Amino acid sequence: MKKVIAVPAGRWARELLTLAGAERIEYFLDDDPEIQKNGFSTGTSVKPVYPVNHAAAENPDDIVIVITDSRAFAELRDRLTSFGLEENRHFFDGWHLDIGFYRTIGDGFTTWMQYENSVGGFDYSEFDRRAGKMASLIPPDVTSVMDMGCGDEVLKRHLNPEIRYYGLDVVRRSADTIICDANAEPLPDIQVDAYYMAGFLLYMNDVEKLISQMRGAKYLIFDLWNYVEFRRYDNIYMNIYTRRARSVSWNAREQFLSLPEMINALTANGFVIEKAMELNRTGSYCCYRAGNLRTAR
Repeated sequence: MKKVIAVPAGRWARELLTLAGAERIEYFLDDDPEIQKNGFSTGTSVKPVYPVNHAAAENPDDIVIVITDSRAFAELRDRLTSFGLEENRHFFDGWHLDIGFYRTIGDGFTTWMQYENSVGGFDYSEFDRRAGKMASLIPPDVTSVMDMGCGDEVLKRHLNPEIRYYGLDVVRRSADTIICDANAEPLPDIQVDAYYMAGFLLYMNDVEKLISQMRGAKYLIFDLWNYVEFRRYDNIYMNIYTRRARSVSWNAREQFLSLPEMINALTANGFVIEKAMELNRTGSYCCYRAGNLRTAR
């Protein structure tokens, strides 16, 4: 895992970082002797503050620097570049973070399991709530479901026990897990009535190609964020998910899947959205059921 460093350590560092975000910073850089003397208090600890030149002694491949003051960005960019560091690889504008930053700070994990173990086991409680809502979109004529990116198979707990369940993931989650990297391999030749994709499409490079392999199903159940904002270092959702995507050698999408893009991919393969449901209170996160126009129901 790369060390995350922030520069400078003044007011704008406090504006940019939450308390949790500041705790994840290894140390700060600032040329103000008074700030160096006092350190940067996160509320629970005091982080050390070193002169900016301290970055020159670091191995560039071991660090990621977040510039917290946009007004000082040009000056700091020139100084950091003089140390052999590269913009958008070794240092980033903290107020305009993109997916490259989140990929970079997650470079230390090589498997999903390593990430989960590093945080003492992943908390699936929110996934369980989501699965309960999304499972309500599964029609009564469904007799079999393939859970794409099944995780710990939370969906299974919300299904009618008479429905045949298939769990697919890039790593083994149970004795019955179907191992498949859907970006690199064809889907297994198993006929199911419905494909369930909770938090799955985020990692697919070619969504239309994926859906083309699902044309024999009656339904597709999936979720989508209506927007994704890359701005702050404390954007926990992006930090976790792009880190996990990187860890299994997938390429998290350069631009996140929009509803119009998804509709076009569905239409090209004979599906149409027939029901939708909000998954949060703001309407920014929703789930959908798409029906197969070629399948008589």
